[in-house]
Amino acid sequence: MFVSNQEPFRDKQEKQRVISLHFDHNSITDDTRAAYEQLCKIPLPELARVMVLSLQKRNVFEVEWLQAYQQAIEDLSPLENRRILQNHALVLAFHRLFCQVHKIDYDLTKFMKETAEKKCITSAERTYTAADHFFEILDNIPDEKLEPCLHFDPKKKRIFINLPGAEQLIRNRGLQFSINDNLIKALKSHPAYLRNSFRHRFPGNPEVDEKGHPIQRRSWIFDPAGFEK
Repeated sequence: MFVSNQEPFRDKQEKQRVISLHFDHNSITDDTRAAYEQLCKIPLPELARVMVLSLQKRNVFEVEWLQAYQQAIEDLSPLENRRILQNHALVLAFHRLFCQVHKIDYDLTKFMKETAEKKCITSAERTYTAADHFFEILDNIPDEKLEPCLHFDPKKKRIFINLPGAEQLIRNRGLQFSINDNLIKALKSHPAYLRNSFRHRFPGNPEVDEKGHPIQRRSWIFDPAGFEK
């Protein structure tokens, strides 16, 4: 069990394996404080006795858990992600057995269904990467400064970026930045990525050849539509 103000899990696989139960309130109120103090007043032996009483009915959990689990899967279906479905069904199954053993009337089915559906959405979202950070830095640089190393071709609907030029530009602005393996891997995995090592003439490049044309520079090509994913 993890308790945190902000969920620390970022990778898709981590999110799918963890059941996230969010607080009803984002900050402490008089009511939540009163509830917390009331819980603290319960003697620890009394709280621990719940486990003892549950273990006295251990046979119920051992015999009936599989059937309860299969029923929970049926009740929570359909869900887009099988792993999320199974994890939430397991918790719901044992909660139902716990309530059965202690004669508690408290149904979590609707709550667990909504929680699992939200998890399917959040776990499907793309993880923030070094590539996203790189593009955010470029987005904060004036267009005229970017012209020697970044070019958007409206006809081809493609974005061309010269990484060494972008790296130098970012450093000139006083930011610690370097092209490394982590960034290269993230750029290749970005939804907008198309190809790299393509020779391209950047219109804003002040360096020209003998014919007066901007010299060709190796560039990475990205699809603008990929930045909306």
